[in-house]
Amino acid sequence: MNPSEPSGAVPASILVVEDSPPQAFILKKLLQHHGYSATVASDGAEALALIRKQPPNLILSDVNMPVMNGYEMCLALKSDASTAAIPVILLTTLSDSTSILEGLKCKADYYLTKPYESKYLLDRVQSLLVDASMAHCVETPAGLEITFEGRRHVVNADRRQMLNLLLSTYENAVQQNRELIKTQQKLNNLNQELQDQSRKLKISEKSFRAVLENSGDATLVMDAAGIIRFVNPAGERLLGRASAELLGTYLPFTASPGEAREMSLPAEGGELIHLDLRAVSTDWEGQLATLVSLRDITQRIVDEQKIKDQQSRLQEANTMLEALATLDGLTGIKNHRVFKERLEEEYHRCSRYALPISIVMLDVDHFKQFNDSFGHPAGDEVLKIVAKLLRDNSRDTDLVARYGGEEFVALLPLTQKAEAIFLAERLRFEIQSFPWEKRGITVSLGVATQVSEFTTAEDLISQADTALYSSKHNGRNKVTHHDSVRQ
Repeated sequence: MNPSEPSGAVPASILVVEDSPPQAFILKKLLQHHGYSATVASDGAEALALIRKQPPNLILSDVNMPVMNGYEMCLALKSDASTAAIPVILLTTLSDSTSILEGLKCKADYYLTKPYESKYLLDRVQSLLVDASMAHCVETPAGLEITFEGRRHVVNADRRQMLNLLLSTYENAVQQNRELIKTQQKLNNLNQELQDQSRKLKISEKSFRAVLENSGDATLVMDAAGIIRFVNPAGERLLGRASAELLGTYLPFTASPGEAREMSLPAEGGELIHLDLRAVSTDWEGQLATLVSLRDITQRIVDEQKIKDQQSRLQEANTMLEALATLDGLTGIKNHRVFKERLEEEYHRCSRYALPISIVMLDVDHFKQFNDSFGHPAGDEVLKIVAKLLRDNSRDTDLVARYGGEEFVALLPLTQKAEAIFLAERLRFEIQSFPWEKRGITVSLGVATQVSEFTTAEDLISQADTALYSSKHNGRNKVTHHDSVRQ
């Protein structure tokens, strides 16, 4: 609430003339917060148009604006009897003679110098509103002729306006003096801080050098030209040269600020020293320099290589173990466990999507007699050759496995009855035609293809086994499909 207004009175209206939207917004909010009604115009011309429609109680205007500046607007108002009594506060720097003369000529009521404090602004607004409410007429003094900087000027401002200008100028000088005092105090404080920092820096440099001297890592300092200016004892040992020999020379390798890499240097005996290099910018004796740290990581590299070798051997061992877990130890083809797992997967997949699936079971004919006649090593050799023939004559999508003893099995996904019988006949023929060393070898085969009556993978195995038994019962060395057995 405006303190000059009685409770319930209409708030004083103030026109803010400002071309900067942020500044206009700040002024408007400040005035509204203190109980005034505030309107904004972006330049002098727009302000005059608004004033003609609805004269405000006071005008608060910037000076430098497009279209029509604050001086021109104020002079237009003060030259019009209907608006001459409206108080005008100009926000100006009053920084040169032109500003002072323009301020006198336009007959503004008050001049508030930038930068200003909100309290001063509100005090001047309140004071001018009170003065305006007590005035009954507008003084129209005769022009006063003055000489300023060698030129003659006519000023129409009254004594009050001139006094306000002088007061504004004085306030500006006082405010600038205060700012100068504050600035001087800040400079004094900064100077003291710099002196303190300089003392600390000297202490810090001594401590820094002591830390580098005692560092276990080789540490060197290069100037902007790349010349060595400092090297610690660890650096002398690493490079194999005394500090006196190294200072004033160049490093045998490049190092740029921000660089981090691993490198190697030849050592005595032809071996390599592996190093971790880190380079950062630093200040050395008041000059820009590069701090280079070299850490010997030779043992770490050796240990890492040992770990890699061990991991490689472990991977090979795991591969062998995995193979042993899935392959038949004698024949090298898949074992019984892998076959059963794969059969369950393929059976459920084919059943779900109504796809065909077949299996072929085969048994080496008269294998016990062969073992009794030629010995188990010869029998093992027969099983190996049979396994190889099965693998070589099967498709990539088929799975061939040793089922147990002299029995083998082939899983045929996506295979109908006719194609399964054809593949089984080819296997039988290849085994019979092989040039066996001891005596001819034949096999009996049983084939089963998924039909609606089968509900599990075990049903498929059972029917293939039945068909195999039928082949052996009917003379061996033949292929039987489970359909023919059922018929």
